[in-house]
Amino acid sequence: MDFEAIASMDEALTAHKTAKALLNIEIGIPEMSCFFKEQSTGLSCRIRPDFLPGGNIIVDYKTTENASPSEFQRSCAKYGYDIQAGFYCLGMELLTGVIHKFVFIAQEKKPPYEVAVYEASADFIDTGRSKAIRLLQLLAECRKTGIYPGYPDEIQTIDMPSWAKAA
Repeated sequence: MDFEAIASMDEALTAHKTAKALLNIEIGIPEMSCFFKEQSTGLSCRIRPDFLPGGNIIVDYKTTENASPSEFQRSCAKYGYDIQAGFYCLGMELLTGVIHKFVFIAQEKKPPYEVAVYEASADFIDTGRSKAIRLLQLLAECRKTGIYPGYPDEIQTIDMPSWAKAA
């Protein structure tokens, strides 16, 4: 990505009133590393929120091909953004004793670099938190046993997906 594109993205981002308010550097903290111990596993963990604007909100900036609600929802599922949101909210709650909201600022990678802001629902965060804890428990078990899951050590059969079979 070149300087001109980045400048145009910044211009579109700062033109979005809600995004601009959430990313106000005068009242918030960018990229603060936060360390905590997850209770069920005892694992030491680190989170690094993109921005903490105060008011018990965690802001995460994502670039995307399409920031529309339905397409960004697909990206959330595909890339595990629920796990990130749940894990970050868990960490901040353990550190502060306060439940935090998780807000995504989604910006399209191509002109006109549209911006949308989404707050993760309580269900989104709870689902992600549960997944994150299960993954931490798996990691703790792997570290304990020295056995890490991987692909089977055998020949597997693979076929074309059904959508690709149509000529």
